[in-house]
Amino acid sequence: MSKRRAEVLKRLLLAKSLHEHGTAACSARNDELSFARGLLLLHDAAEAGLGAIADHLNVKLSPQMSFVQYYNAISEAGPRSSLGSVQHAVEAQCQVSSKAVI
Repeated sequence: MSKRRAEVLKRLLLAKSLHEHGTAACSARNDELSFARGLLLLHDAAEAGLGAIADHLNVKLSPQMSFVQYYNAISEAGPRSSLGSVQHAVEAQCQVSSKAVI
C-alpha cells in the first residue's frame, strides 16, 4: 500500500470514528451539551471524509471553502465512474447524520 493511500485510509477511519462518536453523543436524551458535542463531531467527520476523498482525487481544498465548495471541487475532478460512488457515499453519510440529529 502506498504511503499516500495509507494516509487517505487513516483519514477515512478517523471520519468514521468521529461519525460514530457524534451519532452517539446526539442520541443522548435531554443533554444539550452532549448534543452540541455530537454536532461538532459530525461536522468534523464530514470535513475529514471530504478531505480524504479530495486527497485521493488530488483535489486542492482551501480552508476558506465550505462543504458545498468541497463537494463541488470533488465533483469536478476525477473520472465520472468513481464520482457516482463518491456522491452516493456522501449522500448516505448526510442522511445518517441528519437522522442522528433529528
